[in-house]
Amino acid sequence: MPMVSLSWDVTSNVTAYGSWSNGFLAGGYNYFSADSLGTFFYDPEHTTNYELGLKTNWFSKKLLANISAFYIDIRDKQVREEDPNGGIGVWKYTNAASAHSIGVELELKARPLPGLELTGGLGYSHAVVDDWTVVNDGVPYSYEGKRLPWSPDLNYHVGAGYTHESGLFGKVDLIGAGLQYFDAENSLSQVGYALFNARVGYAAESWDIALWGKNIFDNRYVTKKVKDNAGDILVEDGAPQSFGVSVSWRF
Repeated sequence: MPMVSLSWDVTSNVTAYGSWSNGFLAGGYNYFSADSLGTFFYDPEHTTNYELGLKTNWFSKKLLANISAFYIDIRDKQVREEDPNGGIGVWKYTNAASAHSIGVELELKARPLPGLELTGGLGYSHAVVDDWTVVNDGVPYSYEGKRLPWSPDLNYHVGAGYTHESGLFGKVDLIGAGLQYFDAENSLSQVGYALFNARVGYAAESWDIALWGKNIFDNRYVTKKVKDNAGDILVEDGAPQSFGVSVSWRF
């Protein structure tokens, strides 16, 4: 809000585009950790986004290939600030002055045979703090140049799905993420990991049934890490291997 976009059909199967937009994320309240009126709430986050890309299709649209590059200028970035003297779980949301993220994304989709669809995607981003200074025990400390927490540098997926005219279907996919940090100091991290999922079943006109498995090879990873003032680290594990059955009815 607002947004401006311009596209150009270079050829019948290649379209170039560019866009500029502004966005915001609403502020909120620190109900459980505020110690003053100034720390009770945090302000909205604002962004200015720039993107350039190409959308292409080949072989009578049996292959789609898209690539884009982006730059995001972030102001009043909402961040989680730990209390170094408070122990585990003592933190508050606040606003860093500025940050930025730059990266590229690639997307592929192919339909080489009737009923068969192959997909793939790769995204790389570099999200960095430009200006964020905190005061601990009266001493200012700057996080400038640190990687933004909760922002993996790499995301990717590869999948294959097949649907037979009889209604039988199956799909497998691999979803992965790269290195990410969980704290502003970049001392707590999760190395890259990948999860393998699968789904097989039967789809009728108004209902379907499927057997599914998530994280089939039971890859171990964490989704959160925090450290207390004694240096002990508490982690939250990612979802383990799981299997199930789902039934859907449409009307």
